[in-house]
Amino acid sequence: MKLTVLKQILLLLACIWFSTAPFASDRREYQHGVQFIPLPGGGYWLLWSSSPGDPPQGDQQAILKDGGKCEYFTHDIYFSRIDSVSPVINKNPLIVLPEAQEPVSAAISRDGVVAVTFEDGSENNIVNCEGNIQQRYQLFDKSLRPISKMKKVAINGAHSGHIAAVNNHFVLAYAEGWIDGGGFEDSGSANDIYVDVIDAQGQRIHHRGIAVDKGSPRDWWPLVAGSDKHAMLVWQRFVNDSGYANLMFAVYAPYSNTLIKEITLLKANLVYYHYDVQYLPAINRFLIVGNYVGDSLLHRLNRAFSIVSPKMFAYLLDEQGNIVAQWDANPDCEGCRSYLNYLVVRESQPAVYEDQDNAVVKVLYPGKPKGVIALAVTESRIELQDRLDGDHYWFPLGADGIFLDENTAYFANLTQQGLKTFTLKLK
Repeated sequence: MKLTVLKQILLLLACIWFSTAPFASDRREYQHGVQFIPLPGGGYWLLWSSSPGDPPQGDQQAILKDGGKCEYFTHDIYFSRIDSVSPVINKNPLIVLPEAQEPVSAAISRDGVVAVTFEDGSENNIVNCEGNIQQRYQLFDKSLRPISKMKKVAINGAHSGHIAAVNNHFVLAYAEGWIDGGGFEDSGSANDIYVDVIDAQGQRIHHRGIAVDKGSPRDWWPLVAGSDKHAMLVWQRFVNDSGYANLMFAVYAPYSNTLIKEITLLKANLVYYHYDVQYLPAINRFLIVGNYVGDSLLHRLNRAFSIVSPKMFAYLLDEQGNIVAQWDANPDCEGCRSYLNYLVVRESQPAVYEDQDNAVVKVLYPGKPKGVIALAVTESRIELQDRLDGDHYWFPLGADGIFLDENTAYFANLTQQGLKTFTLKLK
C-alpha cells in the first residue's frame, strides 16, 4: 500500500472519531451554542449556553415515584465582554431558569438592540418528565439590560431556533414537532420550519410557515443570516432510506412577509448539522458552507460499510438567492491536495475579516480535527487559500470566531470541560 493512501485512510479514521466520539453520550448536555455579537463602539459580547459549574456538570437526574429516572439538561446562558486588544473571558449569568436554555443564538440590530433566543425547557415538569419544550426570545440593549420580557414564539413545541437581524427587525427561524427515528444517529427529526419577525421592542409583527408539510418531508435545524433587506434561511431535509440529508434554502423578506426565493435544494448528501450561513456586508453576498458525501471511491465504500467520507463545499449567493459562485473540494479541484483535509466542524461559525478597500473577505472556518480552513471571497468568487494548523482539537458543541486585527483570529469553542479560547496568527 502506498504511503499516501495509508495517510488518507488514517486521516479518514481520525475524522470519523472526531465526528462521532464527542456525541457517544450526547456531550451537548455540558455546553451547546455560542455566539459573538459585535458592538457599535467596538468590542464584542460573547454568549454561550452551559450547564452550571466550572467545568460544566452535565445533565441531571430525578428519581420518579415508580423508581425510574428522569434525565434533563440544565443549561443557563452566560456572557462575557470581549476586548479586541486583550480578550479575557469573564463568566457572567444572563438567563438562569430551571432546566435548559440551549443552544443560544443571538443577533444585534442596526440600532444596537440585541435579541437572544433559545430552546427552553423551564416549563417542563421534571417530577414526571412531562412538559413542552418551547422556543423563547428576549431583547436587550447594547449593555445587555433587558428591554422586553421573555416571550414565546407563535407555535407550541417549537425548538432549534436561530435568529438574525435584518436592519432593525429580527428574523427568528425555528422547527416544530418531533418525529422519532431517522436523522443523525437515528435520533429523529423535526417536522416543519417557521419564522417569526420581531421588532426592536420585542413585538411579533409577522408569523409565517416556510416549509410546512405536516410530516412529509421532514425539515429541521434552520439557520438564518440577514442583510439589510432579506434573510437567507437554510435547513436540513430528511431523506428516506439515507444516512444523509438534503440542504434546502429560501430567501425571506421580513418587511413584506414574502418569500423572495422559494424553497430550493442547494446540496444533496449533506452531512447532518454540518453547514452554516453568513451574510458578508462588504460584498453584499450570502456564504453557505458545509460538508457532503460525494461520488467517490470512499463514498462507495461508505454505502457498503457505513463509514463517513465527507467533502467540503461552499456557495456564494446574492440577496435574491441566485448562485454566483461555488467551490467544491473534489479530488480534481485546483489546490485540493487531499479533499479529506477540508472538513468544517459541526455547528461552527467563522471568523470574518472584511477588507473594505479591495472588497475581499477573509473567512476562517474551524476545520476537522483541528486548525482552520481559509477562504478568500469576492462578490463573484470563492477561493480556497489554505488550511492553517492549530493546536486545538475542535468539539462539535458550538464554535465561533472573530478577527482581533487583520492577521489575528480569536475563536471560542464549547467542550465538556468548559469554554475554550485560542488565538491564531495568519502570518
